[in-house]
Formats: sequence, C-alpha cells, structure tokens
Amino acid sequence: MGRIKIRSIYGKTLESRAAIPKIIELAKTFKDIDALILSCADDPAVPELKEQLDIPVIGAGSSVAIKKNGAASH
Repeated sequence: MGRIKIRSIYGKTLESRAAIPKIIELAKTFKDIDALILSCADDPAVPELKEQLDIPVIGAGSSVAIKKNGAASH
C-alpha cells in the first residue's frame, strides 16, 4: 500500500505561508456572520483575523488545545 499525501495551500514552509493573505481576503468576503471558524490545525491567519474582524475568530487547532488542557467550561 502506498503512502497518503495530503496537500494544502497552507504549510509551515515560508513559501506556503502565501495562503495567509488568501485566507484573510476570503474571510473578509463573508457577510452577516456571527463568528468565523478556520478548520486547520495550524490556525493560519487566525491572529491576523482576530485583529481585523469584529467577530469571534476561532482556530481549530487552538480550540482543541484549550479543550485538551482542561480550560473549556463544559
């Protein structure tokens, strides 16, 4: 059986970080939303979007880390 490769426009390499402006641009196109959830464990563009948007921005990676570390209220 061969190895499975998963590709993404985001990665840890400097070249792949080109996805961050794309994510920010796309996020700003959404209208009438109460929150934005990015489904990527590395949370690309989350810090930038938290500064730029007036709604909660939640990264999948950090939300799981909070739950794992027992900081969740439920």
